Amino acid sequence: MDLDLGVLYECKNGQKGCVQALGNAFDSFNHFPYIQLDHDDRTGASTGGENLRINGNKISEIERILVYTFIYEGAPNWSEVDGVITLTHNNGKDILVKMDEHRNGLTM
Repeated sequence: MDLDLGVLYECKNGQKGCVQALGNAFDSFNHFPYIQLDHDDRTGASTGGENLRINGNKISEIERILVYTFIYEGAPNWSEVDGVITLTHNNGKDILVKMDEHRNGLTM
């Protein structure tokens, strides 16, 4: 199964965009938009999954972000995915977001 992770962002200067594997929009941790997707795990075999990194030293330049995932292929519905997004940061516990609330038939 292939789930893809991405983020929509809006910066304080008004610039907007997305970081995602689709369209090879992996972007950069050290340069604008200071958000980077590490790779596209097309098989689901990667033990580390897909990882988005946001440069905390530049967070003051970001107005808002929206983290999302979508089913690219391999599962017809979210009820068959059993996915989890883990948010980590240096100063606290991980935040686990279980993708267990869903409407089947929607891939995003």
